[in-house]
Amino acid sequence: MKWLLLFPIWVFLLSYVMHRVREANREPAAPPEDVGPAPAPVPVPPKPDVPAVREAVLGGAAVEQVAAGFAAAVELVPVAQDAAQLSPLWPVGGLGQPALQLASRASFDRWQLFEGQGVSFYLPAGVGLTVEEVDAAGLSPAVGEIFYQTGSPTATWYRIVAPGDVTWAALSVDREGRFDFRERYPTGEVFHKLLLAGGAACRVSLAGDGRPGRVQWLADGVRVSLLEWQHCVAHRSAYVGLAATVRLEAAADPQAQRGLLAGAASGGGLGGRMGLLERGMGAAQIEELLGRPAGVDGSVLIYDTPRREGGMRYRVPLVDGEFISFGDGWRTPREDPPVPGEVDWMLEKTEIRAGEPGGVGYDLGALTDEDVERILSEVRLRLPGADGREWGDLCRVLANLSELRVQDERALQLVRIRFLERGLPSSSAIIVLRSWDPAGAKGLFVQKVEDMLSAPGEAGGAPGEDLRLMLAYVGKRHPEAAGLVKRAAQSRRPDVRSVGYSFWRWFEDPWRHPLLARGVRDEVAGVRRRCAEAFATECGTAADLEPLRAALEAEVDPEAREHLRQAIDRLGGQPPAGE
Repeated sequence: MKWLLLFPIWVFLLSYVMHRVREANREPAAPPEDVGPAPAPVPVPPKPDVPAVREAVLGGAAVEQVAAGFAAAVELVPVAQDAAQLSPLWPVGGLGQPALQLASRASFDRWQLFEGQGVSFYLPAGVGLTVEEVDAAGLSPAVGEIFYQTGSPTATWYRIVAPGDVTWAALSVDREGRFDFRERYPTGEVFHKLLLAGGAACRVSLAGDGRPGRVQWLADGVRVSLLEWQHCVAHRSAYVGLAATVRLEAAADPQAQRGLLAGAASGGGLGGRMGLLERGMGAAQIEELLGRPAGVDGSVLIYDTPRREGGMRYRVPLVDGEFISFGDGWRTPREDPPVPGEVDWMLEKTEIRAGEPGGVGYDLGALTDEDVERILSEVRLRLPGADGREWGDLCRVLANLSELRVQDERALQLVRIRFLERGLPSSSAIIVLRSWDPAGAKGLFVQKVEDMLSAPGEAGGAPGEDLRLMLAYVGKRHPEAAGLVKRAAQSRRPDVRSVGYSFWRWFEDPWRHPLLARGVRDEVAGVRRRCAEAFATECGTAADLEPLRAALEAEVDPEAREHLRQAIDRLGGQPPAGE
């Protein structure tokens, strides 16, 4: 009977071989139909960059030339002829006449240099604009008021102020190593161009009219963000001129900058990699960047994104063999139904309830018993050799089936076998293991968390939410739970440390108090909030009063400050420990 113990391994090996055979015999996708014509050639202005040596004043013509080159490099999608030039905020609050004149002014005779901490830029000179440094504790300025959360409580804002205390434009500088991918209302961002500009990696988000609506720069752990045009009152042309003159002062390795751009592109799948397209690229360069097209129609390359990435069809036109820009209809929703048996089909089929249509313009029909058998067979075949993206999607299919009360022990065993592999996404697999085998899953989660905390670079690059989810499923009563959250709280990685401190109620003596006392001074605002909350509700003695007062004096996060005040009030009447 010992051979039965080897059954999962034999299943794994057999499935892996079958998967490779199937991949080798797969037919290439047929070219799609109904492709629009390529756009006419577009004249491309020169692409000058702002000089590294900064003069105190630049003439308006020089700034306009730099702005034209910047716009030519980033405006790759069709620009609407009626693209807005005046900010949508200019009527707000009854702007005074001087500010109103600035809001409608597209060009200026002179621009003057401003140098802040880590960034310099030019702003129109001699028109009443001034720059003030704003201590907004994580809030950004707009139209003279503090308007919304930026996501970085330690950001320094440079607010360009028009007469009447109106925000003409603003830039933030913070210690961040990645772009902010959150979309801001009312930008309606449709494309994100990635390029090297201003001495840094740059991400330009184009609004629905095809013109820049938001710009960010990264270099050597410094992020500079230009407040969205829709939240400024600058004329659109002046906004682009300001963006084109920004330069980061951090010494940045061009190779590292290109790595930042590649990382930002990969996070958005095929649509994200589109942001690396540049004017003048040929078909071979495009295929190296985007992969093999799904089809070709004349001089237009067709790329389809999986439905799990939005289900879009991109048309990349070539003019005389080179990419110049996208044309009308450059991006449209896919209306072709997924191929039965493919991952997209399995995802949509298992997400359908009561025969509701899936996708646009087609109906996959209700899930039948035959569909279930086919799906489970395909999942078992693909799981052993699935890469990161496919692995996550196949686990999502199993999670969907679990919601429909459908389970399969052989598929579950394959998930168990590969769950501990480094480099595979965990989120969907966690749900499968938790819903299919709640008792046995805890042991796997403990092993996975231990491996994440001990892996080179700590956490092995896994998202903090996966770590948080597994710890929550393991539960406080598990004998290893307290030790795991302690190790997470002591991590050098801010995201892992934040997860560890989110379980501060699991901390045990004698290391509970030292961790909390250290946490009120942590660089991560979320850690400081939780530790301050602990002292405000149930921890500490009068001996902590002075350190807490010092922490309050240095704290910039509003929520952490409030908890610290509550802690000081609560502990004021308690004697020091040992008295």
